[in-house]
Amino acid sequence: MVKWDRERLAWFVSLFDEFTTPMDPERIARYLKVDDYFHRTIVAAAENRRLTQAYEIVCVQLDRFRHFTSYRYHGRVDQSLSEHRMVCEALSRGDAEEAARSLVAHISSAEEKLTAIVQGTVTDPTLAQANPKEAE
Repeated sequence: MVKWDRERLAWFVSLFDEFTTPMDPERIARYLKVDDYFHRTIVAAAENRRLTQAYEIVCVQLDRFRHFTSYRYHGRVDQSLSEHRMVCEALSRGDAEEAARSLVAHISSAEEKLTAIVQGTVTDPTLAQANPKEAE
Protein backbone atom coordinates (compact mmCIF):
# COMPACT_ATOMS: atom_id res chain seq x y z
CA MET A 1 0.00 0.00 0.00
CA VAL A 2 1.24 3.48 -0.83
CA LYS A 3 2.42 5.37 2.21
CA TRP A 4 0.52 8.65 2.37
CA ASP A 5 0.67 10.86 5.39
CA ARG A 6 -2.48 10.92 7.53
CA GLU A 7 -3.59 14.27 6.19
CA ARG A 8 -3.47 13.20 2.54
CA LEU A 9 -5.14 9.88 3.28
CA ALA A 10 -7.89 11.59 5.30
CA TRP A 11 -8.49 14.00 2.44
CA PHE A 12 -8.56 11.21 -0.14
CA VAL A 13 -11.00 8.98 1.74
CA SER A 14 -13.33 11.94 2.21
CA LEU A 15 -13.68 12.66 -1.53
CA PHE A 16 -17.22 11.27 -1.61
CA ASP A 17 -18.45 12.88 1.61
CA GLU A 18 -20.18 15.70 -0.27
CA PHE A 19 -22.65 13.29 -1.89
CA THR A 20 -25.86 11.88 -0.47
CA THR A 21 -28.25 9.15 -1.55
CA PRO A 22 -30.46 9.12 -3.36
CA MET A 23 -28.25 11.32 -5.49
CA ASP A 24 -29.79 14.42 -6.97
CA PRO A 25 -29.54 14.11 -10.77
CA GLU A 26 -28.05 17.62 -10.81
CA ARG A 27 -25.07 16.25 -8.83
CA ILE A 28 -24.26 13.33 -11.14
CA ALA A 29 -21.89 15.32 -13.37
CA ARG A 30 -19.92 16.46 -10.31
CA TYR A 31 -19.91 12.91 -8.95
CA LEU A 32 -18.51 11.55 -12.21
CA LYS A 33 -15.64 14.05 -12.06
CA VAL A 34 -14.79 12.98 -8.51
CA ASP A 35 -15.11 9.33 -9.56
CA ASP A 36 -12.63 9.88 -12.40
CA TYR A 37 -10.20 11.67 -10.10
CA PHE A 38 -10.52 8.89 -7.51
CA HIS A 39 -9.61 6.17 -10.00
CA ARG A 40 -6.78 8.18 -11.57
CA THR A 41 -5.32 8.83 -8.11
CA ILE A 42 -5.39 5.13 -7.22
CA VAL A 43 -3.66 4.24 -10.48
CA ALA A 44 -1.03 6.95 -9.96
CA ALA A 45 -0.45 5.78 -6.39
CA ALA A 46 0.75 2.43 -7.73
CA GLU A 47 3.76 4.29 -9.12
CA ASN A 48 3.77 2.01 -12.13
CA ARG A 49 4.42 3.83 -15.40
CA ARG A 50 3.02 1.05 -17.57
CA LEU A 51 -0.16 0.80 -15.53
CA THR A 52 -0.61 4.57 -15.75
CA GLN A 53 -0.06 4.53 -19.51
CA ALA A 54 -2.52 1.67 -19.97
CA TYR A 55 -5.09 3.43 -17.82
CA GLU A 56 -4.76 6.62 -19.85
CA ILE A 57 -5.45 4.64 -23.02
CA VAL A 58 -8.72 3.25 -21.68
CA CYS A 59 -9.83 6.46 -19.91
CA VAL A 60 -11.88 7.74 -22.84
CA GLN A 61 -13.85 4.51 -22.93
CA LEU A 62 -14.20 4.46 -19.15
CA ASP A 63 -15.61 7.97 -19.21
CA ARG A 64 -18.18 6.95 -21.81
CA PHE A 65 -19.00 3.87 -19.76
CA ARG A 66 -19.47 5.91 -16.56
CA HIS A 67 -21.82 8.33 -18.25
CA PHE A 68 -23.73 5.60 -20.05
CA THR A 69 -24.44 3.54 -16.93
CA SER A 70 -24.87 6.47 -14.55
CA TYR A 71 -27.60 8.14 -16.58
CA ARG A 72 -29.29 5.00 -17.90
CA TYR A 73 -29.48 2.64 -14.95
CA HIS A 74 -31.62 3.82 -12.08
CA GLY A 75 -29.75 3.43 -8.81
CA ARG A 76 -26.32 2.81 -10.33
CA VAL A 77 -24.89 6.11 -9.09
CA ASP A 78 -26.06 5.39 -5.53
CA GLN A 79 -24.65 1.88 -5.72
CA SER A 80 -21.36 3.22 -7.11
CA LEU A 81 -21.17 5.77 -4.31
CA SER A 82 -21.65 3.03 -1.74
CA GLU A 83 -18.92 0.95 -3.40
CA HIS A 84 -16.50 3.88 -3.40
CA ARG A 85 -17.19 4.48 0.28
CA MET A 86 -16.36 0.84 1.04
CA VAL A 87 -12.98 1.27 -0.67
CA CYS A 88 -12.39 4.48 1.27
CA GLU A 89 -13.34 2.89 4.59
CA ALA A 90 -10.85 0.07 4.03
CA LEU A 91 -8.14 2.56 3.03
CA SER A 92 -8.80 4.65 6.12
CA ARG A 93 -8.24 1.54 8.28
CA GLY A 94 -5.06 0.73 6.38
CA ASP A 95 -6.57 -2.53 5.14
CA ALA A 96 -5.06 -2.81 1.66
CA GLU A 97 -6.48 -6.29 1.04
CA GLU A 98 -10.04 -5.22 1.80
CA ALA A 99 -9.59 -2.04 -0.24
CA ALA A 100 -8.46 -4.15 -3.20
CA ARG A 101 -11.38 -6.58 -2.77
CA SER A 102 -13.81 -3.65 -2.57
CA LEU A 103 -12.33 -2.03 -5.65
CA VAL A 104 -12.55 -5.26 -7.65
CA ALA A 105 -16.16 -5.72 -6.49
CA HIS A 106 -16.92 -2.14 -7.61
CA ILE A 107 -15.42 -2.69 -11.05
CA SER A 108 -17.23 -6.04 -11.42
CA SER A 109 -20.54 -4.49 -10.41
CA ALA A 110 -20.14 -1.72 -12.98
CA GLU A 111 -19.24 -4.26 -15.65
CA GLU A 112 -22.33 -6.34 -14.84
CA LYS A 113 -24.60 -3.29 -15.15
CA LEU A 114 -23.10 -2.26 -18.47
CA THR A 115 -23.41 -5.79 -19.82
CA ALA A 116 -27.05 -5.98 -18.72
CA ILE A 117 -27.82 -2.63 -20.37
CA VAL A 118 -26.10 -3.56 -23.62
CA GLN A 119 -27.77 -6.97 -23.74
CA GLY A 120 -31.12 -5.42 -22.90
CA THR A 121 -31.69 -7.66 -19.91
CA VAL A 122 -32.31 -4.86 -17.42
CA THR A 123 -35.98 -4.82 -16.52
CA ASP A 124 -35.90 -1.63 -14.44
CA PRO A 125 -38.72 0.63 -15.76
CA THR A 126 -36.68 3.74 -14.99
CA LEU A 127 -33.75 2.55 -17.09
CA ALA A 128 -34.21 5.21 -19.74
CA GLN A 129 -33.53 8.15 -17.44
CA ALA A 130 -32.78 11.21 -19.47
CA ASN A 131 -29.19 12.27 -19.68
CA PRO A 132 -29.17 16.05 -19.15
CA LYS A 133 -26.39 16.33 -21.72
CA GLU A 134 -28.56 14.63 -24.36
CA ALA A 135 -31.46 17.00 -23.71
CA GLU A 136 -29.41 20.01 -24.78
